Amino acid sequence: MHFILDGYNIINILFLPKKDNLYQSRERLFRILSRYNFTGSSRNKLTVVFDGKEGVIDFDSPFAFEVVFSREEEADDLIERMVKKSKNPRGIVVVTDDRGLTRRITRYGARVKAVKEFFASLFAPPSYHKLKDKFDLTSRQIDSINEELRKLWLGEDDRV
Repeated sequence: MHFILDGYNIINILFLPKKDNLYQSRERLFRILSRYNFTGSSRNKLTVVFDGKEGVIDFDSPFAFEVVFSREEEADDLIERMVKKSKNPRGIVVVTDDRGLTRRITRYGARVKAVKEFFASLFAPPSYHKLKDKFDLTSRQIDSINEELRKLWLGEDDRV
């Protein structure tokens, strides 16, 4: 699978209400993409496409993904061209909420994933199973807690 991310579309949805400039927002997106595996497998390819010319990107670690700037053309045009030229457009997932881009790339067989759907793990509550394991108690611990509660709430000194 090849995931192509519509960079500024993602930034506008996830970050711009905050007071970051585009440079800071790009850097934040790179940190998130570096920290989490959103593609499901390290064998899947991830490309982030931005409008414009590449600026200086100050980032500590090497990317496990490709960053492409569209230079003289619009990012949407570049993404469409990438899908169109692909040997397997059905193996491409474009992450965007841009309806125009969606119409353009789906005619070649590529799939689209909404931004918040792709980044769902950032917004999901912690897994119940992880919490459950953290708070599992032995029967002895449960009995001890129940005994202490009886004393506090019911004023019982001894078990009946």
